Amino acid sequence: MGKLSKCSKCRRYCRLVTTFLFSHIGLCGLVVGYSLVGAFTFEALEAGYEQTKRRAMLREREGLVTGLWALTTASSVLSERNWTVLATETLQVRFPFSL
Repeated sequence: MGKLSKCSKCRRYCRLVTTFLFSHIGLCGLVVGYSLVGAFTFEALEAGYEQTKRRAMLREREGLVTGLWALTTASSVLSERNWTVLATETLQVRFPFSL
């Protein structure tokens, strides 16, 4: 078996690569690679929207806290029962619609 021609070498390496890719190890590697590419693609596509939603939720939460604080400072006598009722009403009215 003497020297192989360039065409024979190319064919041999292509066959080796194909055999590896269609083996169990190769298929598992392809699935992992495909999953990683999909994960990074999804993150790149959805990152801006997710950050926008997160900022909106933080603003809404700050607004609710400010409203509850205003409710607390507005009552001259702070009764836990009265404050709880008013706070519950405030949260039931504002919070579900802000989501």
